Amino acid sequence: MKAANGLEGKVIAFEAHFERAGVKNYASRTAYALEALNAYQSTQDAPQPLVPTPPIPVISVGQPAPQPISPPPLTPFERFVLWVKSWL
Repeated sequence: MKAANGLEGKVIAFEAHFERAGVKNYASRTAYALEALNAYQSTQDAPQPLVPTPPIPVISVGQPAPQPISPPPLTPFERFVLWVKSWL
């Protein structure tokens, strides 16, 4: 996929190697990929973590340690943005 040229080439390569969809609809796929790429590039001016850092718990002597707070799961759009970022 890294060898694919341009966004449309990467969309076609992703579909061919990973999704293998019955209905290709490359126009729609390319439009969504462009929307995701624009959303990603707009965050580059003010980078923010996708997952907020949980607060550090205060542990008192003699008390059990609190259970770690797991971050919320990423949305499909956030996973897609991370995927697009990995190929740029």
